[in-house]
Amino acid sequence: MRLDYMMIKQLHSAFSSRKFINMEEAKKIIAGIVKQDVDEEFIRGYLRSKGCQIVEEHIVPVKNERSSKLDPEEDLDIDEILSLELKSRTESFIDNESKDYNNNTDLISNYQKYHEDRVFKNLILNNRRLVQKIALRYQNYVSHKLSYDDLVSEGIIGLIKAIHRFDPTRGYQFSTYATWWIRQQITRAIMDTGLTVRIPVHAFETVLKIKRVEQKYLFHNPKMDVEEICEQLGISREKYEESKRIEHRFLNLVSLNSFASGEGEDTELIEFIDNERMRILGYQDNEYTDPVFMVESKLERDEINKLLEQLSSKQRNIIKLRFGFEDGQTRTLEEIGQIMGVTRERIRQIEKKALERLKKLILKHHKELAS
Repeated sequence: MRLDYMMIKQLHSAFSSRKFINMEEAKKIIAGIVKQDVDEEFIRGYLRSKGCQIVEEHIVPVKNERSSKLDPEEDLDIDEILSLELKSRTESFIDNESKDYNNNTDLISNYQKYHEDRVFKNLILNNRRLVQKIALRYQNYVSHKLSYDDLVSEGIIGLIKAIHRFDPTRGYQFSTYATWWIRQQITRAIMDTGLTVRIPVHAFETVLKIKRVEQKYLFHNPKMDVEEICEQLGISREKYEESKRIEHRFLNLVSLNSFASGEGEDTELIEFIDNERMRILGYQDNEYTDPVFMVESKLERDEINKLLEQLSSKQRNIIKLRFGFEDGQTRTLEEIGQIMGVTRERIRQIEKKALERLKKLILKHHKELAS
């Protein structure tokens, strides 16, 4: 069946604002627009693409003035049906292919009102990807013993709690609300059964908060500032150090003599595991620093200094001040200009030339290594 532009426009206008409709009414509307009968499969597919759900109407007796006067043959639209508390069974509730979150609020409202098992199962299926996404995030967050499937199972429990507690009238997205319950259930499971040594809930949550703030801070800054991290979190330096000791001693526990794979017993984990997770810990105290990381950092600094030596003294000083190579403190063009007694624009020009020069030196260095 071919549709011209005007037909498409009329169809869009007819269904874009509708959330529910019965099949007979949809048939009449579409047939009136396209001037021919249309099979139900086409109608279902089109309405699904518009986010409009097909309902079968089952009238529930309501004791009020209006319902007592209704003519059984009266043709009601869906808004009137809902206002009269007419029970609707949504065919798309059993559509297991639907994975979006757009219908969550309508589904939850229906489930909380009628407690239908089919609606409940569809809510779980619709939001399973959200649970899987959050579970994946926690799979390697700390060294715990729970598998990915365990985390998903716990996340489903959190999702069920969210379904029962969500208030659709508050105006919030269900997926946002459910995320909190899913995360809480997963973290509680990790703390209760997933750690070699159980630590208090509040201590575990503090460690996770610190890790999140540190990772965000290091993304924007070249060096960790513990005092600023503590200020952002509103905790003392002593609390920070205590949390770091807990993370180092308890949350990273794993037997290095355990086998790396369940399929064979010929390779132990210690043979090829590194201490990558100690990089952030190393900014706090040398006690946590991986010696390999210390050597790598020293070699990197030496290479950078060799490249900087090939710049003019003025270019070298500006680059060091700009990126904090000397004291770890980055500076603005304005601040460097005040230090060197020149304008901000002049500093920008020198910096630009210095960076172009460094780029050429680095490319040359890489070519020499490749050859």
